[in-house]
Amino acid sequence: MPLLLALITWASIALWAVLSIWWIWIPPLAAVIIWQLKFRPSFGQVLAAVSLPVVVILVATAQLKSNPTIAKTAQGFSQTNLLINVQKQSTGMFKAQIVRPLQLKSSGLLAIPASMKQRACSQQVWRGKFLVTPPGSKSVPLAQFLLRPIGHAKVSCSTNLEAWFENLGGSARARIRGSCLGVSPAARGLVLGITDGDTSLLPLDVQDQFKALSLTHLNAVSGTNCSIVVGLFLALLIRFGASRRLRVAGAGFGLCLYLVLVGNQPSVLRAAIMGVVVLLGLAKGARFPARNALAIAVLTLLLWNPSYALDYGFALSVFATLGVLELAPRLAKAFENRLPQWLSLVLSVALAAQLACLPILVLLQPKMGLLGVVANILAEPVVPFITVLGVVGAIATTIGAAAPAGWIFWAASAPAQYLIALAKSLSEPGFYFDFPLGLGGVVLATALLVSVIAITSNRKPIKAAGSVVLVIAVLLSAVTLLRGAIKAHSFASGDWFYVACDVGQGDGTVIRSGSHVAVIDVGRDPKPIDECLKRLGVTHIELLVLTHFDMDHVGGVAGAITGRKVDSAMLTSFVDDRPGAIATQQTIEQAGIPVAHAEKGMVGTLGGFGWLVLSPHHAGQDSEDSNDGSITMYWANRSVRIITMADLPAKGQMRLAEERSEWWQPAMQKLPLILKVSHHGSADQFPEFIQWLHPLVATISVGLGNSYGHPTAFTLDLLTACSNLVLRTDQLGSISLSFDSEGHLTWGSSGSG
Repeated sequence: MPLLLALITWASIALWAVLSIWWIWIPPLAAVIIWQLKFRPSFGQVLAAVSLPVVVILVATAQLKSNPTIAKTAQGFSQTNLLINVQKQSTGMFKAQIVRPLQLKSSGLLAIPASMKQRACSQQVWRGKFLVTPPGSKSVPLAQFLLRPIGHAKVSCSTNLEAWFENLGGSARARIRGSCLGVSPAARGLVLGITDGDTSLLPLDVQDQFKALSLTHLNAVSGTNCSIVVGLFLALLIRFGASRRLRVAGAGFGLCLYLVLVGNQPSVLRAAIMGVVVLLGLAKGARFPARNALAIAVLTLLLWNPSYALDYGFALSVFATLGVLELAPRLAKAFENRLPQWLSLVLSVALAAQLACLPILVLLQPKMGLLGVVANILAEPVVPFITVLGVVGAIATTIGAAAPAGWIFWAASAPAQYLIALAKSLSEPGFYFDFPLGLGGVVLATALLVSVIAITSNRKPIKAAGSVVLVIAVLLSAVTLLRGAIKAHSFASGDWFYVACDVGQGDGTVIRSGSHVAVIDVGRDPKPIDECLKRLGVTHIELLVLTHFDMDHVGGVAGAITGRKVDSAMLTSFVDDRPGAIATQQTIEQAGIPVAHAEKGMVGTLGGFGWLVLSPHHAGQDSEDSNDGSITMYWANRSVRIITMADLPAKGQMRLAEERSEWWQPAMQKLPLILKVSHHGSADQFPEFIQWLHPLVATISVGLGNSYGHPTAFTLDLLTACSNLVLRTDQLGSISLSFDSEGHLTWGSSGSG
């Protein structure tokens, strides 16, 4: 009952945080009433069962309440002076709490520019002017805003007790990092990750391989580490003949020291609280059930930090533990007559943990490696050796024996190198299963979990029901997959409406509605755009848009207009007297094509599409250069939205965000958004605006092996985090987006040439 009550309370807090529903009290209280009626517990037990969820939910609702004032400020992409508390999380994105002004007090995220020098302390106080924007689509839970410093911000280290412990742990981790040796840089990084959760030295490709195979729990501190620390201290104290209470106190002290070292990671806190509960039971000579210890850990952490109710790391830690405690024994029993006992145990633990976490994992990574369970089984034998050696090496470093610690770490890196080789070999075959995005994936994953639980039951009716649930869920999820996926298809097939032509290092975009065609930019050379339009069968261009007069956007104009009827052309109103601009305008005039000069607010139609010019302002006002004065357009029909951003830099994108109330409506979010990424994926982007747009598909027109470094890693990381699909002409050739006969969105490519 305690564990069930803890999970119901947790779910209630999460529902309140997401949906602000008033009936969050009902589920936990109903569970207590049913328990009381069925099992007749004592009055004290009932009182405790009622009090715990009431207190936890009261604290949670008080702390998680959203602030409408900050929401309004963020929606306006405003700039304001703030005093904020900052907790360092990872490079580039920190947790932030606004302290002043009081009317804006709330929690969110702070984006740190890569060029800004950062302080080593993990908890900081920032004072200065900040840009306040809406939270990104994939921000951490309960983030009510994103902040970016404007100009110089004054930064100081926090001086409270929690910050002191955090900084102490950070210093210890830095010393351990300095003393750690390895057979390879990657193995060294993995040893650090397993020892104290420091993944700063682990290569990104290795992290991706571990992620694909569900091995990320290896490079994070977990309950195993806490168990080893407790075991080492107990063994040492037993060796010196300490009493039972002294052994328990010493093990608890060692656990606290380890917590200071690794920091307040949710998985570690959960394991530590469970360890403390078990140690207290040992002090009294009693065994405390593991499920009750897990319940106490969940309720304690939710009381201490209610935001854990929506924290993926906390959820994965709890459900992995729950799977090992509850599902693994049932699986082991099912396997015992078919497999050797050792293999049955290892397989059941790995499978139980992965199945229990599956409904959460699909929200983070819909693509799952089919060899994940195999990878976990093959990795399991060596992980304890790495963990023990790593913890011993950390202790040696902490007490000043850095030289011996280095060789201990080196010994740990040998089996770590095996894990890296294992991850590489099993991820290369590419055996993956793509779960449906969103709810469909969660439904399928939950159905698999419930079905396995039911099938391993001792009751035949439940086993049969589990099989039925599995079949139904797979069928329903297949339907969801067909409806929601962006499927690969042949180039420009079906009812294609968007093509990013491969014109090398330049832009050339085609938008179509029935027989109505618009061409936006034409690349540098006439031949590529001409060949692309011929392949698409375009002989009549209703609207030709030349966003600005950089040659990689207008140099190929002759290839687009020669041999084709062009009804009208739209040119930027930004004044540009460069020779290329003059020559392009003369070419358009000599072809007898009527010309309009774009400015914000101009509207028109293209078949079923309506279009709106978002920039530049009249006569290019507020634009610093030709890129800033390039034409940005918003297109929409009943099925899809498109934003073509030309080469608009971050400054121009900020203007779009500030003027959002003039062109954006909430109803627009109901349709998928296609984003033509600005400036070939350069780093000159306004991340908060792109995160807010949350495009379903982002296309990048860029030349293979260009000398500009486009697209940049910064922009690719940004698009990967906030969009579902990123397509590049340098990798795929010309790219098309279509709706097939059933109305499903598909993409195709001509192949990179």
